[in-house]
Amino acid sequence: YIIFKYFIIKMGNAASSLEGDAKSPIIKESHKSARNVLERYAKNIRQASKDENENVDSLKGDLTKAEFRGGPSTPVNKHNYYYPYPCNLDHKEHTNLRYDDVNLRHPCHGREQNRFDEDEESECGNKIRNYKRKNDAIACAPPRRRHMCDKNLEALNYINTQNIHDLLGNVLVTAKYEGESIVNNHPHKGTSDVCTALARSFADIGDIVRGIDMFKPNVHDKVEKGLREVFKKIHDGMEGEVKNYYNPDGSGNYYKLREAWWDVNRNKVWEAITCGALPKSAYFLQSEDNKQLFLYPKCGHNNKNDLPTNLDYVPQYLRWFDEWGEEFCRKRNIKLKKVKDSCCNDKERLYCCHDGYDCTTTIWKKGSLHLDNKCTDCLTKCKVFELWLGNQQEAFKKQKEKYEKEIESYVSNDAKFVNNINSEYYKQFHEKLKEKKYKNNDTFLNLLNEGKYCKEKLKGEKDITFTNSADDKGIFYRSEYCQVCPDCGVKCDGIKYTHKSDNDRERVNNEDYKPPWGVKPTNITVLYSGNEQGDITQKLENFCNSSTNYKDKNNQKWECYYKDENINRCKLEQNTEINNDNPKIISFHNFFELWVTYLLRDTIKWNDKLKTCINNTTTHCIDECNRNCLCFDRWVKQKEEEWNSIKKLFT
Repeated sequence: YIIFKYFIIKMGNAASSLEGDAKSPIIKESHKSARNVLERYAKNIRQASKDENENVDSLKGDLTKAEFRGGPSTPVNKHNYYYPYPCNLDHKEHTNLRYDDVNLRHPCHGREQNRFDEDEESECGNKIRNYKRKNDAIACAPPRRRHMCDKNLEALNYINTQNIHDLLGNVLVTAKYEGESIVNNHPHKGTSDVCTALARSFADIGDIVRGIDMFKPNVHDKVEKGLREVFKKIHDGMEGEVKNYYNPDGSGNYYKLREAWWDVNRNKVWEAITCGALPKSAYFLQSEDNKQLFLYPKCGHNNKNDLPTNLDYVPQYLRWFDEWGEEFCRKRNIKLKKVKDSCCNDKERLYCCHDGYDCTTTIWKKGSLHLDNKCTDCLTKCKVFELWLGNQQEAFKKQKEKYEKEIESYVSNDAKFVNNINSEYYKQFHEKLKEKKYKNNDTFLNLLNEGKYCKEKLKGEKDITFTNSADDKGIFYRSEYCQVCPDCGVKCDGIKYTHKSDNDRERVNNEDYKPPWGVKPTNITVLYSGNEQGDITQKLENFCNSSTNYKDKNNQKWECYYKDENINRCKLEQNTEINNDNPKIISFHNFFELWVTYLLRDTIKWNDKLKTCINNTTTHCIDECNRNCLCFDRWVKQKEEEWNSIKKLFT
């Protein structure tokens, strides 16, 4: 049968489309995309850093000799596989996990299978190794890595994994089921996107084996501890020059041995991870000479001598940053379309603001406000979108800082892995980035702009540009659709909605505020976070940092009276800059709707801000959590005071 095919197609004005990639979006990814640039560098570095030790082949595992000691809890059964081809490995027998329930022996058990869902996010917190270590920036593990199907590796130890063959068997089981999970759950089945995801997981498996994976799934860290035991046992079984060559480095990690084992066994891991790939799926690369390269069949499954990817020789944080950028663009397009359809849809005669008001009947400056059920979806979608953007902005900042610090440390010989074999080619990789003028963030961020989904955009939207990350109109801007209603409302010409101009303005609200005889007005001071996009603690920074009796710019001073359902008004004093986007005289009903809307909106933002502090066992973020929790406590008490003032209107 055909081992593999190379299809090189000269690009014209439009990107080429082949049968195997027919279901994929048009590939607009250029040779300057981060993934293509990283692949080229990695290929050269791997070839230059291959272990030339003549005994390296002694580390090559043989799947036919692998033994597995798992199965039911009792008795311990030993299973062999007997075949060199890994695609028929079965978790029911080929594992060291010991459970009576076969489902508990599945490598994907307990892992989220919908990890490519638009709401799945990266982990930039305490599950990253050396989280909050002094002078060490933070990488962000993508959802694909967070939920990797590696449960079977948790059962590795020196008793049930006794040699290079047993180790290979267990790693191949992980790879096979990880690949199947990606193929079955990827949103773009049968496309080159699936092959890219497989390559990324392949590289992460390589980092796990070599002891340089930055993701720590739990406090027990069973996989890494087990691998240390296994490689110690492998080294203990060596003799003579071979043993001396791979002598431990003092860290207990056996980096040199682990690196060599991976290098001679990686082809089998690629074969296993691509077992479930569809025949027409192709791994895609874009060359510098304007050619597209597609590797068939099954993502290059049968290419045993020259694997289609070398991402396993790209520093993990760079791969994750590239993946984050591509996924950000893909998910942003999905979420932005949902926001547009829910908030500003000419076809459905829909024009809503992000607080749930119908802009076709709301005249903000007149004080005529109209909540509408048909705008509830806009409110929901905008809040979700804004919270998501805030989280992505935090992940972006952390990864930018990580890039800066890693470039500086490797080039200055102050790298984290100074004593292991990986440090040399990691340093070479960063030197190449520096040589190619990627020493600063902006030049590397330009590579992210060239990603497949970052080159695509919704009609009428601007290009995604990662160098433009400011809140106002940058890539983390909540969009034109998630805004307050125009001051004077909107009008429809039968085709689309447009903002009313001053000439279109209905009577500006010049109503007198005259409490009727016998009705005593009530003063209500409202803490207002504003309609601007941003973090709740940043928008309330002055309030959070002040002592008691806060009297600064976030306070709105209202005076309200309520006689009956028809005779009621609220007046806003024009005392601060934040009142410019609010009507000055409105009915009590509209005032109360606004108060409740902002209360719920800010509650959601507080929940998102504080969720990382809840049940957090680490002490690294205790200072920030304490500050935020103290501010939240004050905010709750402030809202209680406001509610008590509102209730006085009815007593």
